[in-house]
Amino acid sequence: MPEVEQLDGRHQRSARSRAAVVEATLDLIRERGEQPSAQEIADRAGVSLRTVFRHHDDMDSLLATALAHQMQRVGHLFEPLAPMPVEQFVAHRRELFEDITNVRRAALVHANRTVVRNGLADAHRRLRAQLQSVFDVDGATLEALDATTSWATWDTLRRDQGLSADDAEAIVVHMIRRVLEA
Repeated sequence: MPEVEQLDGRHQRSARSRAAVVEATLDLIRERGEQPSAQEIADRAGVSLRTVFRHHDDMDSLLATALAHQMQRVGHLFEPLAPMPVEQFVAHRRELFEDITNVRRAALVHANRTVVRNGLADAHRRLRAQLQSVFDVDGATLEALDATTSWATWDTLRRDQGLSADDAEAIVVHMIRRVLEA
């Protein structure tokens, strides 16, 4: 019986180490907006470099696991929405985009990787479906709203134009109203 308990303890430690590596990867990406080195991940997780690669074949598989974990963490923000006022919709997008920005920037660096490309495409499909459920539009209006409410637009307002989250939110509300009026 003690051997079974010892084996179970090893599995539990292994699972904790694996989870710590994934969390450390996401924490570092969220902080810096770029994929950290394996040594930085090991240091943050409190494990050896060997442990990082015992659980993941390479950095690509670690990134894929981390992105899947990120989607589980924020997946509720991608769920379909009921029709709502423009301000409420933009507040929802703000919450999502402020949360995912650094992870998204890190993912874009690796957009040529199939798992990342597929994840980004799935996220876009889900955000577009949200848009369609909130605003009953199609054609050019849907395309304009899709561009207006995209992460790329949010990132441009926040990073390139240096706007605060409040100011960016107000601009997106303004743009949506203009699109809907046209």
